[in-house]
Amino acid sequence: LTCSFVSTPYLMTQGFSLPIDQTTSNDISTTAVFLLSIYFLTRLNCDPRWINFAFFGMATGVFIGTKYISILFCIPVLIGFLFILLRSHESFRHKSLKLTLSSLSILVFGGFSYIRNIASTGNPFFPAQVQIKGLTLFQGFYGKNRFSTSPFYTNFKLSDALVHPGFNKATLIILILGISLYFITMLRKRTDYTIPTFRYFETFLLSLPAVTMAIFFFLIPYRNYRFLFIPIGCSYLVLGLLNRRSKKISWILGLAMVPDIFRSCVLA
Repeated sequence: LTCSFVSTPYLMTQGFSLPIDQTTSNDISTTAVFLLSIYFLTRLNCDPRWINFAFFGMATGVFIGTKYISILFCIPVLIGFLFILLRSHESFRHKSLKLTLSSLSILVFGGFSYIRNIASTGNPFFPAQVQIKGLTLFQGFYGKNRFSTSPFYTNFKLSDALVHPGFNKATLIILILGISLYFITMLRKRTDYTIPTFRYFETFLLSLPAVTMAIFFFLIPYRNYRFLFIPIGCSYLVLGLLNRRSKKISWILGLAMVPDIFRSCVLA
């Protein structure tokens, strides 16, 4: 599954600074730290020790510190974190202390740019202008209209992934079929884990591809191809869950990614 993900031509060429249709950026690092944040969220869900809360806060802080757009993708992660924390059977004091630990870790590792912008401009997201239904929350000179004229604006549609040279066609189709199959298995067979909260966490992971894709389409003004790395990465998490029930999915993906790896090497 990991090899299939990293063989995505667009991700591979971006990682080696050999772009298909635009300059490379920090979006590879952003995606990597996002997945690291999900990893530590999984760890603290199964093992709620203090160290896991600290590491989750560090990874999430670095994630939101990479670029402003990470704030949007961080919303479902923080919701999942709060759900896990509130469902735990620990005392209110322990929950409060662990919440404080994670929050301080996020602030220390990801808050510098936002604090600096507040101090200098009053807008933590400067130069971006933040509006909700016409109401301006933070004033800036990079508003929605300017985003639509940005050279990074692509007006990406979901069908574009099947014709864009940077995405694995066969793998994307298997991703869609795999996620659909997993929904079916969730409905037909109740998951039985020794850790009761994992059933809810599994449902949370299952929702991440759709939630992050919705963020991509409805909250990001210019829908740049680079930001698809996160929804695709979340889709592979779902395939990882599916692989727990059927090892055949790994073999199918292995065969499907062979032409994509060859094409990526040619592009590189």
